[in-house]
Amino acid sequence: MSTISDGHPERLVPGEASGSLLDEHMDRYRYVKQFVAGKVVLDVACGAGYGAAMLKDSGASKVIGVDLSAHAIEYAKANWQRDGIDFRVDDAQRLESISDRSIDCVASFETLEHLPDANAFVKQLARVMKPGATLFISTPNRRVGRLKEQWTRKPVNPFHVYEFTRSELSSLLKKDFVVDEILGQCLINPILALLPVQIVLKLAFIALKARNLRERIYYRASGTKVQPTSPISQPRFLIARCTRRSE
Repeated sequence: MSTISDGHPERLVPGEASGSLLDEHMDRYRYVKQFVAGKVVLDVACGAGYGAAMLKDSGASKVIGVDLSAHAIEYAKANWQRDGIDFRVDDAQRLESISDRSIDCVASFETLEHLPDANAFVKQLARVMKPGATLFISTPNRRVGRLKEQWTRKPVNPFHVYEFTRSELSSLLKKDFVVDEILGQCLINPILALLPVQIVLKLAFIALKARNLRERIYYRASGTKVQPTSPISQPRFLIARCTRRSE
């Protein structure tokens, strides 16, 4: 097995990542697998390529995996190539290698928060998708992020440009898509998402010198499986299932 030589700290590689991080990524693809049979699927920011392989093995007629990193695409070709998978170097905000109205289904996981121009990205997704095609897009939920992120709207993670709330994600997508459902991973008790409660808990964790306790209290009870949410649910990760509007 070759390795990805660019060494990006946010690029997940099976065998090198483990625990909840690996489960979060794999469960997103496991959810989408049920929708891809017989379809042409685009995996945007495909990274190491394992997700594209999962979708092809689940019955997709063709999977195109694109990533800005030539190193990631080289790794994907070396480790996850299948008949019917086409790995390409491409920019998510341009998608220059993808023809108009050629895609039946798009998976884009943990991409949106990295992009300087989210609107351009969504416009490109709409351009390449057929009317009625399905989009699955995930991103961290700022509403349950660190308190500093909620106040300043500036991500603590240096590799993220902007992190969205549920309403912001819906507003972004509704310009070109029907938002059928907002799903989630790592759901927390809505009471714990209230800002005053978060402040009290944070102070308590600091006083107890138990910063890692937050992870166990907030996220681990519901697991990483993609599941439906209610309007008051506050998952750690938002996953929108959308339909491309007809012209």
